[in-house]
Amino acid sequence: PGCDHGCARIYRIASVIAYALRKNFPGRFKGPDSDDIVIMMSCGDAPRIKSRCYDKANDYCHSSKFAPILQFGSVYIDTEILPSAIAMPMPVRPHIPCFDEWQLSRQVCQDLQPRSAMSDRIRDGIVFGDTRRKNY
Repeated sequence: PGCDHGCARIYRIASVIAYALRKNFPGRFKGPDSDDIVIMMSCGDAPRIKSRCYDKANDYCHSSKFAPILQFGSVYIDTEILPSAIAMPMPVRPHIPCFDEWQLSRQVCQDLQPRSAMSDRIRDGIVFGDTRRKNY
């Protein structure tokens, strides 16, 4: 089977996270002398769990004993369902790609730069609350 859209996203996320960890914690990654590191990651609209795991009567499938899961996408509001899920940035632009750009250049990417209050083009950056005011 081939790699679908979600599969391609998780590969992209994994490479960004691996680069960030190596860049920011070089002493941790020393080749064969280093211990293994295992990180659970997931991406998508919501974590995929079996329907019986939504039921408190089933103790949410003992999800309180799960290892931490970096969830690149939405997480459940009710943290009892999957307490080990850690909300991470969305895998699509501008989130993870801008994080990656920051790791490489220490520059804020164009998508997250403040934009002019006069511009309505989405690619021009972010309009902060104090940039556009309505006077009544």
